[in-house]
Amino acid sequence: MTPAQLRMARAALKLTVREIERQTGVNKDSISRYEAGREILSGALQRLEKLFLDAGVIFLEPDEAGGEGIRVYPMPKTNRVKVPARTSRKSSRTKAPRRAQPS
Repeated sequence: MTPAQLRMARAALKLTVREIERQTGVNKDSISRYEAGREILSGALQRLEKLFLDAGVIFLEPDEAGGEGIRVYPMPKTNRVKVPARTSRKSSRTKAPRRAQPS
């Protein structure tokens, strides 16, 4: 998987860097570094590739028909990657219960 393919796959699945970080354990800074064309650890790259392969992404090699790319195949519901619903920051925070005022 090349940096461009990572960007394509992330866009196709509508995943943020933070969502990928939560699902793979790969630090968001490492993901951004790789997308920018810099190197990351091979174990981190393998975890990223596994996430996308499990989600039905196929990585295409450049050939005479065109450059590198991706293709996304629908996966059976049992094999789909769990993509958390996006929520606003306010709705994801919980407030501490108020204490009763002493009389």
